[in-house]
Order: sequence, then C-alpha cells, then structure tokens
Amino acid sequence: MPLLLSPIGKEVVIEQCHAQGNLKRHMEDLGLFPGERIILVSENDGNLILKVHETRLAINQDLASKIYVQTVS
Repeated sequence: MPLLLSPIGKEVVIEQCHAQGNLKRHMEDLGLFPGERIILVSENDGNLILKVHETRLAINQDLASKIYVQTVS
C-alpha cells in the first residue's frame, strides 16, 4: 500500500521506493529504503512526519507517493 494510506502510529516496513537517480539517493540518505521499519507519526495537508529509528523526518506528499509499505504483524 502507498505510505499515504498507512495507519498513523503503526509500524510499517518499506517494500519499494519508486524513485530514480538523485531522488533515490536522497531517500536512501534519509534512511528510506526497502526493508526499513518506519512509523507514520502524523499527516497534515499531505505532508507526513515519519519516525525512522530515533529521528523524525518531514516529507511532502510527492515523495510519500513514491514509497510503498507493508504493515508489520
């Protein structure tokens, strides 16, 4: 499911990142790569706050739409 549809407060695992080139490298630098566990902390007007390890990241709707996740059982 797209990250935009994931439940707030639940841990999810990144399955795929649909990005190329510099954007893909930027996402990896932020810790957003397949297999990484993240938590969607909040959403406001399409902008998301994520928890990656012990860091919080703000990403926009365009970047979030390129990330597909799976819920953790």
